Amino acid sequence: MINKLGREPMMHLTQMGDIGGVRVRLPSIHHVYSASRRLRKTWTIVRTLDYIAEPKASGCRAIHHVVRRDGRLIEVQLRTERQDTWANQVEEDGRFRRTEFKFGFGPAEVHAYYVVVAEAFAVMDRGGILDQALIERLNVTFAAARPLLPKTQSRP
Repeated sequence: MINKLGREPMMHLTQMGDIGGVRVRLPSIHHVYSASRRLRKTWTIVRTLDYIAEPKASGCRAIHHVVRRDGRLIEVQLRTERQDTWANQVEEDGRFRRTEFKFGFGPAEVHAYYVVVAEAFAVMDRGGILDQALIERLNVTFAAARPLLPKTQSRP
């Protein structure tokens, strides 16, 4: 929260829609959209961002709902297992490098790698097979990012 208030100095703590939150890891995109529909029917949705339909520039994919429950704003993130793996790895790498990768800070090579991994995961989440061009982009971006990433961790 402190970092977010630093990045967004005009925001007040009472406006922050993700002080409380939950990440829901679901087995498929179909399940993500089903859960999203159910939330829309049963909870008060204040805002929805569909990063599956329109991914963030970082490659992030998920559905983010800000809901009002008992007068409080809560963020509910709905993700596939791959989307969750990707997001957790970006955050873990950021902690290791002490750089907030998920907010665009850090080396461009690392961001390029994250974007291509997210694209590959999106193809697999849709049941597709990675084509040779995407595999080559994964290899090239990983080679460029590898010296900047933690060496003891496996990559998604």
